[in-house]
Amino acid sequence: MTWDIIGLDSNNVSAGPNSFQAGSRVCNPGPATLNNVVGSFVWDSSNIYINLGGSATNRARFLAAGACIDFSYPVAVTRTSAAYNTTRRYHMTASADGVAAVSTPTPRELYVEKLISQGRNTVTSITGPSAVTVGQTYQYTLVASTATQGYEQLEAFLDLPNVVFQVVSIQTTYSAPSGATNDKFYADGCG
Repeated sequence: MTWDIIGLDSNNVSAGPNSFQAGSRVCNPGPATLNNVVGSFVWDSSNIYINLGGSATNRARFLAAGACIDFSYPVAVTRTSAAYNTTRRYHMTASADGVAAVSTPTPRELYVEKLISQGRNTVTSITGPSAVTVGQTYQYTLVASTATQGYEQLEAFLDLPNVVFQVVSIQTTYSAPSGATNDKFYADGCG
């Protein structure tokens, strides 16, 4: 679920996003429901400019046989030009009662690039409830765009803390290319 490319605006480190979702999709290929599923984000190196902006742990009460769940972790880049072109290694693990823990392949590495200036990109609206109750499901809608003949790169996220929220699904539609869709945080920038 993660591209491992994060960044700051190439013209102004104080503009545009500095928080990005890193995540993994955990699936249960077994014949029985898994209980007490725990996902963890683990740093394998250090970098003062790349840190978690939320909890390093996600939990799910259960994961049905044949089902998958996405665990996401907000990664924050310190707003300084010194962060450009730096990296930090990490991996993610998942465990559940009665089964062996699993891990993403290592090494994985986040890289801070100079994002094409987000100056032509706009968040038009964010809709959804402002008050929520633990255990309920809510829908939020983010509408964002880039100028006609604008940038091929658009970074727009709802920065929901994983301590309170768990993203259960994503549905994205695009006007260009017409009819394109996506079900993950990131989409193929070449499409």
